[in-house]
Amino acid sequence: MNFKKRLVSAALSATFVTGLLAGCSAGTSGSAQSLKIGVAFPVSGNLAKIGQACTNGVEIAKDIVEGHCK
Repeated sequence: MNFKKRLVSAALSATFVTGLLAGCSAGTSGSAQSLKIGVAFPVSGNLAKIGQACTNGVEIAKDIVEGHCK
């Protein structure tokens, strides 16, 4: 069961990274860009650990994209 949780977390993280990278554009150098993404993850109950792992994955993806777009 642990493998399934990791697989779901990795798949969601990869999806968000792809979406965030799509927001980067080389044609607008010098102007500030903002990309807002809303996510809904469980924060309580049996799925709280998965929700926290997914939230961490989104934060990591955000940091990667911010570094890539600068």
